[in-house]
Amino acid sequence: MLFSFLNRAWSIVSTLGFITIVVIWLSPELQGFYFTFISLLILLQVADVGFGIVLVQFASHEWADLEFDSDGRVVGASRARQRLGSLVRIGIRWYAAAAIVFFVGLGFGGDVFFSVSPDAAVVEWRTPWWLLCMIAALYLLLVPMQCILEGCGQVATSQRNQLIANVLGTLAGWVVLLSGGELYAIFALFLVRTAVGHPLNTIAALPILRLCLDRADDNLIRWKQEFWPQQWRIWVSWMCGFFVFQSFAPIAFQIEGAATAGQIGVMVQAFHAVNQLASARLSADQPRMGGFAARRDFEGLLRLVRRSTHQNILAAVFLVIAAIGCVYVIKAIFPESGTRFGAISGFALFVMAAIPMQLSNVQTAAVRFQKIEPFVGLNIVCAILMLAGSIVMGGEFGAEYIPVVFFAVSVSILIPGVWYIFRRNMGGIYEN
Repeated sequence: MLFSFLNRAWSIVSTLGFITIVVIWLSPELQGFYFTFISLLILLQVADVGFGIVLVQFASHEWADLEFDSDGRVVGASRARQRLGSLVRIGIRWYAAAAIVFFVGLGFGGDVFFSVSPDAAVVEWRTPWWLLCMIAALYLLLVPMQCILEGCGQVATSQRNQLIANVLGTLAGWVVLLSGGELYAIFALFLVRTAVGHPLNTIAALPILRLCLDRADDNLIRWKQEFWPQQWRIWVSWMCGFFVFQSFAPIAFQIEGAATAGQIGVMVQAFHAVNQLASARLSADQPRMGGFAARRDFEGLLRLVRRSTHQNILAAVFLVIAAIGCVYVIKAIFPESGTRFGAISGFALFVMAAIPMQLSNVQTAAVRFQKIEPFVGLNIVCAILMLAGSIVMGGEFGAEYIPVVFFAVSVSILIPGVWYIFRRNMGGIYEN
């Protein structure tokens, strides 16, 4: 829990640091390219086709019958050890292929996207973009080790490793920005994260990686029958999640140009910083949710959900007040820099959505760790509404109406929909 919290805390420090330096050091156009880079890079989470979350779920179910002995070896039920070894092998192969597809797909797709911008001729973006896609693809190879570690109850170790890599990566990015490196700062961030995170995770996962040496169990995990039915649903949900949570800067980029995209990008990053830090304990709670689900202990799962939700909402309220207050002060004291944050009303709508979103964050995890994914229909509806609403409202009335669309769809459709699905998938508790 400590490392999870520190990781999320550093994430918000990192985000605020980058926002501050970008607003002060970069031109409005460069700010727009910077945050659009970040928004498109979120497609990293989609590139694994939902494999990561399923890998954590399956590993947590197998780990219910396993443990480490005094020598650090994995011991327990033979079949569980064999299935876990098979999971690791499948995960490594999957992410190697996903990294190649990600590099080619996002690289060329992003190149076309930025090429048609009227600001493309005044900003040097192509070289940093391709370097970023290359290192981000390598960074994707970190995911299977993180998933295996967390699924096997090593959340503290995984979060500690991520914290070290994130701190060093952020510092490298700040140095490059302050040195005039502009868009190369994001490349530096991921370069250091990858160079530090890979060896740390590999060393930590060595006892589990040794299970891969037994090749007699390759057919124990039936990918088509066990993984794919859950995986494709999560992938669709995550793809929709890009449009629900990350498409706003690219839309503003095409509607009004890089400068406006920079303002929307700040709002989006502020929302994610608040949302992630408020839900810091969720990383530690997810494997426990898998354990409760494996034992069909829905009463225990519900207690965990309620406790986590209450704590997350309280944290979100505090963070939202702090975020809005900071931006208000900046606008009052430094009005020129304050314009980089967009309208205070739009900023407030984005970050305030993080408060009720805590309810959905916990409930979604509780349902998914039962190895089911019933959110596909809801996510498709929300993605269509977010995308269509942002394009129509932004095109007709200006990009400043995009925050209104985000808040309205989140509060009126997304969050109530998750609540309904959660109640329906809690083993009949709410029917008693």
